[in-house]
Amino acid sequence: MRLDKKPSPPSADARSGEEALSELLRILGEGMETLIGELRKIPKEKMKHYFMELENIRGFLETLEFIRETMPEERLQETIRNTIKSIRKSFENIPRAVIAQMTAVSVDPACGLPDFIFRIMRQLGPAIRLSKNEMSAWIEIDSEEAVFYTPETVLECLKRRNVVRGVLESQVREIFNASLFDQEILAAKGKPPTLGLDGRIEFKIQVEDMGRAPKKLASGRVSFKEIKLFDYIAMGNVLAEKIPPAPGTSGYTVTDRTLAPPEAREAEFPECEYTKISEDGKTLVATENCCVTKKNGQILLEPSLVVSGSVSFETGNLDSQVSVIVQKDVMPDFTIRSEKDIHIQGTVEAARLETKGNIVIKGGLIGKDKALLEASGDISARFITNATATSSTQIVVESEIINSKIWSGGKVVAAGVPGQIVGGEIDADADVAANTIGSELGVKTIIRLGGKIEDLSALILETQQKIAEQEEAMDKCAMIIETIKQQIAQSPAPPEELKQALERARDMSQKIRYAYNDLIVESDGLQAQYEDSLKRTRTVRARKNIMPGVIIQIQGAELVIKKPTGPATIVKQGDELAVFPFKEIDAS
Repeated sequence: MRLDKKPSPPSADARSGEEALSELLRILGEGMETLIGELRKIPKEKMKHYFMELENIRGFLETLEFIRETMPEERLQETIRNTIKSIRKSFENIPRAVIAQMTAVSVDPACGLPDFIFRIMRQLGPAIRLSKNEMSAWIEIDSEEAVFYTPETVLECLKRRNVVRGVLESQVREIFNASLFDQEILAAKGKPPTLGLDGRIEFKIQVEDMGRAPKKLASGRVSFKEIKLFDYIAMGNVLAEKIPPAPGTSGYTVTDRTLAPPEAREAEFPECEYTKISEDGKTLVATENCCVTKKNGQILLEPSLVVSGSVSFETGNLDSQVSVIVQKDVMPDFTIRSEKDIHIQGTVEAARLETKGNIVIKGGLIGKDKALLEASGDISARFITNATATSSTQIVVESEIINSKIWSGGKVVAAGVPGQIVGGEIDADADVAANTIGSELGVKTIIRLGGKIEDLSALILETQQKIAEQEEAMDKCAMIIETIKQQIAQSPAPPEELKQALERARDMSQKIRYAYNDLIVESDGLQAQYEDSLKRTRTVRARKNIMPGVIIQIQGAELVIKKPTGPATIVKQGDELAVFPFKEIDAS
């Protein structure tokens, strides 16, 4: 029996995995032929049992040769490994005296097994598992197979499996130092890409959002001047600057595949009228002298229509696409319509004001049962008497609302002195507040509260449908990408068109992902608004008194005030309205 050990195969094997496995099967087949040939020299009555076992294994190898092309590489590796275990078991049962008589079979001194088994196991290596994303590689060494390997041979096996980056050499060595066999050990770890920062737009002019409430002064009056709702920008001045994105850093897989970071998105200037983008694309510049406002977080530029006197027979009715500023009064029976805001420095008397923006009347509104205000935004005035006013957001007066029909999608507040609401009908969604509601004369005053959330519900359903569409699109993109990747993997020299198609599919997947994320944020915001509306506590509040003659209706429940309440807050509890002490609510 020869005990000389044959040299291990070269560590750098340029053959493909399939070719390498074919070579291992060839070595295994030849080794089995030699081993069985040696056993045939032994009298059959002594070796019949061992001979039959090995013949069965050889027969299996012949079958395997026919079907191996249909087997995945990992499955074929596992089959070879299990076959060697069977050979090893049979060989170890052969008497040592019989093995000593073999002349054509070399036995490796390290493992006491035929040298061809040693060579195959060294080349086959331990079980190596790559994660699907190739970000980690795991090794599991069978305790019975540990004799075939050293840290160096395991590291070579990793290289043959294309695990060439992020290899944890110390952990591989620890497997042998601490006998960490029969368990998976992390042997290599990739590095994920780091995200960059999206670009942003930095505005050079700061104004408060028009939705903010006016500031209450210590004197009890309400100031519309203390909040910076407007600013002005001269033609040619910079309104906003583009801050470029900060790119992320690339990562890598354990197979040394580069992982590009998601592309940081460049911010785009908002669409603003009366502006242009500079030639270098870095700044947004005003093209006219403009008034700057903010509504629902959006910066707006408007060249305003300024009436230096009153709206009267000298001006006629106004129908404007921009903000209207009237420096004096609006006379009876005149109309102002605007796509933007309307600002009246004086008094409005029995006139009609319609706007898609806000209405501000510094001198107040004398309705004479003829005035009508309609605003998509806020309405603010010093007082409102004998008029009809409708606002989608809020109506705030400094002093009083008298004998008027008021509708607000938010709140109605008489915030200053005397801070009265007397007579008429007040409809609001959130809150009605004043110092005094009603009068000592028992004037009938109706206060109604009730939110409408149907629009929010419809928007939520629409957004959820869009999200479902984006999810379906993402799934389709993923299938396309996987199909193209398989086609590339199966082609020795994939055409450039196939690679370009893969890049386009990835770009489309990324764009869909961005749109999907934006919709998720939008849906979450709408859902939060919807839930807040459902939970909203609607209140009627009086700092001093709610007087007899006031009828309060909140979402189907009604309370008729029959005696002064004193400072009070009225809310709905269950199916009834309850009266509590007055409570201030933060107006910010």
